[in-house]
Amino acid sequence: MIMRGQDQAGAAAGFCRRKAIRRISGFISLVLALVLLGACGSAPPEQRATRTVMSMHKGWTIGVTPSRAASGAWRARVHAWPKDVSPQSHEGIALHFADSASSENAIVAAAVGFARAYIDASTADRDGDSGPAAEPRQGATVVAEYNGWTMRITPSAAAAAGAVWRAGLEVWPPDRSSETQSGIQVRFTEVAADERSIVETALQSGRRYIDASRTQHQ
Repeated sequence: MIMRGQDQAGAAAGFCRRKAIRRISGFISLVLALVLLGACGSAPPEQRATRTVMSMHKGWTIGVTPSRAASGAWRARVHAWPKDVSPQSHEGIALHFADSASSENAIVAAAVGFARAYIDASTADRDGDSGPAAEPRQGATVVAEYNGWTMRITPSAAAAAGAVWRAGLEVWPPDRSSETQSGIQVRFTEVAADERSIVETALQSGRRYIDASRTQHQ
């Protein structure tokens, strides 16, 4: 009877050990599956290029950083530094460049051309031999509403070809009429390669200004 009891106890202990091993194995398999799934799902949607292409134009420094999206299209971030401003100590002027291309060389060339057009427009008034300044090309005025406020965007191109677009941004609080009263001139210094991009960027800036103003008065 004693031996039989011991055998039963040993069998029960072995069953518990096997059950525990199965649980541990199942847990390890689950952890490994989650790790593999996370590795697959966390792949970056965009592979950034490891280089920044630097060039000079009229004493300014241009920096173009191309990147390739998951779709295969190339885009670029563009910065410009005026004369006597070092890229090592300043972030530079971030230019809104929304174009895309099918190759790295093509997007770099387009971005550099855009930056040069921006520099030409920025220095036209200070160049003594540039001749008479070209009349800016006026875009379509855009009026929009946001949280009871009125926004008015007046885009214009710095050159007749429309290479560099800027915009004026004016807003009216709910208690002011945009038809009979002057609005608040919001500082907006962004530039873009086309009219649609500068309007969208100006609208975003106007919304941020309105959100900040409403927060201060709440």
